[in-house]
Amino acid sequence: MKAIKLFAIVLILSPLNVFSETNALTLSQDLFLAYFNGDEYADFKSQIESYDYEKLKKELDTPQKKKAFWINIYNSYTQIGLNKYESLYLEKKNKFFRKDFITVAGKEFDLDDIEHGILRDSRAKWAMGYIKNPFARKTIKELRVDSVDKRIHFALNCGAASCPPVTYFEADKLDSELDEAMNDFLTKTSEYDKKEDVLKVNRIFKWYRGDFGSKDGIIKLHKKLDLIPSNASPKVEFKEYNWNLQKQANR
Repeated sequence: MKAIKLFAIVLILSPLNVFSETNALTLSQDLFLAYFNGDEYADFKSQIESYDYEKLKKELDTPQKKKAFWINIYNSYTQIGLNKYESLYLEKKNKFFRKDFITVAGKEFDLDDIEHGILRDSRAKWAMGYIKNPFARKTIKELRVDSVDKRIHFALNCGAASCPPVTYFEADKLDSELDEAMNDFLTKTSEYDKKEDVLKVNRIFKWYRGDFGSKDGIIKLHKKLDLIPSNASPKVEFKEYNWNLQKQANR
């Protein structure tokens, strides 16, 4: 995937691409690639901000397109926001994630709107994935996915050291890319102590355990990825989360 995406950087940002049809998903990729390559990104950001709202809804007509677009927006704007509001992140993280500094198609969003409202089908942030927010505003209802995909937790980077790495996603390759992101992250972060029969996992699993099917779902997932023996029934422990800022933008 990395080799493919390095090639995509050259292709998308090359003059040969200027004649391609502009659409929301392409713009989300263009914004990501320009920003993370240290190139000028203001034009892509402006196009996303002024994009026609009805056109956006019409274009994002599949779960794959919705997830790819909004993951790209989240990962790009997290880093853009960290560069602009770093002190807010360091001092009051919850306010950083609730700050309206994202404009998409004329609508204002914060990072929590995108993660929990759109990508998690309006799941309440502090309810561990078990409760849906009944007061979601109209815009969120119109844009959100209709079910929770647990793999998105390994695709979103919130700026912390314990977050998954930053990358962008493509709708036509989304399932394989999300599978790869999940497999890679869990292989690197989950630890199984065979002697003690303990599985230590990233704290994401505690915060959003409902998205994973509770403890049984966490164990089942690790068995599926061959990270624990198929006959194991381990105790699950959650690692401390490293919130130290780790900006990964404008290299």
